[in-house]
Amino acid sequence: MDEIPSRPSLAQTFAKALQISAKKRGYRAFIPVRMILTLAVGIGVSRFVPDTAWRSDNLGAMATLYGGILAFNALLLAVGWNAFSRIYDAISEEEFSEFLKRYNMFDLHIMFISLVHITLASAAIMSFAGLISLLLPIGAEISKWILAIILFLSVYSLTEAMRATTMMNDLVWDKAHATKGSGNVHNLNQKN
Repeated sequence: MDEIPSRPSLAQTFAKALQISAKKRGYRAFIPVRMILTLAVGIGVSRFVPDTAWRSDNLGAMATLYGGILAFNALLLAVGWNAFSRIYDAISEEEFSEFLKRYNMFDLHIMFISLVHITLASAAIMSFAGLISLLLPIGAEISKWILAIILFLSVYSLTEAMRATTMMNDLVWDKAHATKGSGNVHNLNQKN
């Protein structure tokens, strides 16, 4: 019986994905454009919130906002778990997993799921932390930065959830067209 190889770490697989992407996209593979844009949205929107929003007499409105964002992120995380289970089912099917391993893609799919899960969980956790921060006397400027981070993670996690949908569509397509020995498989690092 062959020994089961150990699963590569997330960092190792991420480095592999960057290397593959760099071959296709050059230096642009190392610039997280989607992350930069969503961070700019979070910072931009938070700067429009007046300092008076964090006064004790306005905290009810801010608590409602943070509660809504928390509910959205928690829902996104729950929906994500369902999508992850479907992706795991697809890639763990014996013939298709052999196909992905043959083309050195199996670990990239697991890495993608892990990164999306981390993003969705981070958004939900930070939303909860933001809600709790309303109880602390931290001032308007720090509160704006907390809101910026929450908005950034929320918007970024939404884009990652949409990428997971694209991945699932690609997996369905690949499974329909992948036969033993064929090279028809989408690369996670193709140009988005």
